[in-house]
Amino acid sequence: MTSAVRTWYGRVLVERVEGLARPKEWRRAYDEINAFEKMLVDDGVRLVKLFLHISDEEQLRRFRERITTPTKHWKINAEDIRNQAHRPDYLAALDDMFALTSTAAAPWYVVPAEYKWFARVALAKRVVKALGKEIALGPPPLDPEVVEAAPEILPARRGRHSALRSPSSRKAEPPDPSNSGTTQNGFSPRAKPGWAQSIIDKSVVVGLTIKNINMLSHLRCLRAGCRVV
Repeated sequence: MTSAVRTWYGRVLVERVEGLARPKEWRRAYDEINAFEKMLVDDGVRLVKLFLHISDEEQLRRFRERITTPTKHWKINAEDIRNQAHRPDYLAALDDMFALTSTAAAPWYVVPAEYKWFARVALAKRVVKALGKEIALGPPPLDPEVVEAAPEILPARRGRHSALRSPSSRKAEPPDPSNSGTTQNGFSPRAKPGWAQSIIDKSVVVGLTIKNINMLSHLRCLRAGCRVV
């Protein structure tokens, strides 16, 4: 699994706004991005593109907090403040990016990020949903050799191999919450044996955090075909 920040979208955002790429170069990049992402998806990569929506007011509040809190000084630099002046240019670049790169194969997902706790949960849910498709998340069955050898160490019970019978063949008993390791909503905080066998190693998460984005651009993103988490 790979988590990438900005990545190939720098050409149509930072390089465009800062003049690091010529117009013909960043205009050509939209088709190149779409072709590259389609190639990834066609090859079996689970591609998740996430856009964190933060209002201008909230971004300024975070700037002030980082400036006045010594333990957060490392989170801000002069470039962050200077880029405030480029806000209109970034909004225009974002509008084009959403309109031209949110495709059926690789759509953008908009995540409201005013509250960090909400954004983190929403991001996790979206990634888990994308990576969990068509994957058996339960424990694997016992190896046949283990089934054959198990009676030698299991206590004797009624019926041969009764401890190895399928759950459907045994009488159902109510779970004991005290030792099940399961919370009231059915989520087990302990990993089940064998779960790692189902992990996908071909997956890419593209996270894009844009500063100074306002609700107008958010609505334009929706019209461009993005999806709200």
